This record gives sequence, C-alpha cells and structure tokens, in this order.
Amino acid sequence: MRQEERKERSKEKILQAALEEFATNGYEAVNIEGICTRHHISKGMMYHYFTSKDDLLLVCIRSTFEALEDKIKNESVSIKDGPVLERIRDYLMIREYYFIDHPLQKKIFEIAIIKTPTTLTKTISELHQPLKRLNHEFISREIKRSKLRSDVTQDQIMRYLEVIDRFLLDIVRSYSTEISDIDRLFQSTEEVLDLILYGVLS
Repeated sequence: MRQEERKERSKEKILQAALEEFATNGYEAVNIEGICTRHHISKGMMYHYFTSKDDLLLVCIRSTFEALEDKIKNESVSIKDGPVLERIRDYLMIREYYFIDHPLQKKIFEIAIIKTPTTLTKTISELHQPLKRLNHEFISREIKRSKLRSDVTQDQIMRYLEVIDRFLLDIVRSYSTEISDIDRLFQSTEEVLDLILYGVLS
C-alpha cells in the first residue's frame, strides 16, 4: 500500500471514530484520549492529523454539510411540478431522507445547528452558509410562485420556513405516533406542512 493511501485510511479511521463519538456522546463529553482508547488509535497518529477535538468536530461538520448539500443539489432538480405544498415538502424531505440513512450525520447536524459550541459559533456559521444559500434560493422561488397574505412579507416567510426546517422531522414525529414506514412519514409531513403554511382557523 502506498504512503498516501495509508494516510487517507488513517485519517478516515480517525474521522469515523470522531463521528461516532460526537454523535453518541455529544460535544462536551468527548475528548481525544477517549477517542484514541475506544477506537485503538495512537495519540501520535491522532495529533499528526488533528490538533484538538474542536478540529475533529469541525471536520465532521464540514463533511456532513457538504454531503447534505450534494444530496440536495442532485435531488432537488427533479422538483418541478405540482402544488407549492408538495414542492416544499419534497424539498425538505430530501434532507430527512438523508438523515434516515445517515443517523450519525443527523446528530452532527444537530450539534452544529441546535447545540452549537460557543467557541465554534462563527466557524460553524461560515461552514453552514452554502447550505443556507441553497435553502434560501429554493424557498425564495417557491414564495414568488405563491399567493401570500397581504400582511406578511417574503422576508418574514423566509425566516419562518427556515426555522421550521430545522425541526421538521421532530415535529412530524411528535404529530403522528403511527409513523412506521416512509409512506406514512411522507403523508404526515404533508399534513404538518399544510397546517404550518395555511393555519387551522377558518
């Protein structure tokens, strides 16, 4: 095996270990020594590639954001027709399907967005910008195609939907206790989005 291949495998082993540790235990409970001990990684190899647990977390967050961005870009091009509610649902569900298939990355995403370490707020915000722009562009297009209430602005709607986007799957799961398959998850998501977008009062 060539030296470059060994280096890549070593880095990949460390990153997978870090991903599992952060996703399972959260940012505060993780330390370099624990990662090395539990995953049989020498400290020398660890510090050859990474300087701290913050460095490790940021790499995990970056890889999660980039993989999610690629997924959304590839999948969203097929969202063209149908009512606005269905299009928004289909777009938001791209991320949820990704997280169903990648539960560790979902935890990393939650650390980054919801439980952001104070010392890393600025850096994580910068890493998140490409994803935010992608979401903003899609939602903005959909808003322009839709009839809005006369007393709300596009900016207000954008902020509202971006907040909802963070917690969509948790809201859906709380709303429906009968989610046993993807079809039911899809149906419940549309029901929740209908209530979010159109309200409950006549």
